Amino acid sequence: GANEDIFAFQPASLGANTAGTYGPGLYWDGSQHGWADEQVDGLDLGGGKLPGDSIEPMADLDLEKRDAVDPVQVGSDVVYTVRVRNDGPATASGIVMTDTLPAGVAFVKATGPGASCGESGGVVTCTVDDLAQGEQVDITVTVNAGSEGAREHQAGVTAATFAPNTSNNTD
Repeated sequence: GANEDIFAFQPASLGANTAGTYGPGLYWDGSQHGWADEQVDGLDLGGGKLPGDSIEPMADLDLEKRDAVDPVQVGSDVVYTVRVRNDGPATASGIVMTDTLPAGVAFVKATGPGASCGESGGVVTCTVDDLAQGEQVDITVTVNAGSEGAREHQAGVTAATFAPNTSNNTD
C-alpha cells in the first residue's frame, strides 16, 4: 500500500546531535522521523519512511508590526499593520494571527486580503489563507485610543504546518 516502503535504519546511529533541517522541507529532530529520498551525513535513507512516522513540511513564518505616526490624540483611531510572511520552504496552512490589545484601546476593525478577522475579550484573531514560500499578507488593525498613556501589545502567529523557527513568530 501507499507509504509502506520501509528501509533498514537505526535512528540511534544518527543520534540527537544531528538534529536540524535537511533538504527542502524535511526535518530531523533526533527521533524516528521519516525521510524521503535524502542522504544525511552520507547515510542513504532510502526514500522510505518508518512505520507510524510522517514527513512533515516546514514553513518558517515571520511576524512584524508597523504602527502609524505617534503621538495619537485621545479619542482618535490608531491604525497599524501586522505583516505575516512565509519564509518557506513549504506552503504554510492553518495560519492564525492573534493580537492582544492593551488596556485603554477599543477594537474598531481588522482586515487583510485572505484574512478573516474578529475580536473577543481584547484579542484580535485572524485566520489567514495558505501562504506559499515568499508570500505575505498585511493585516490592518484599527483601534480607538480611549485614554492617554503609552500602549504596547504583542501579536503572534501560528500555523498547522511545522515551524522549525518560532523565534520570529511574535512582535
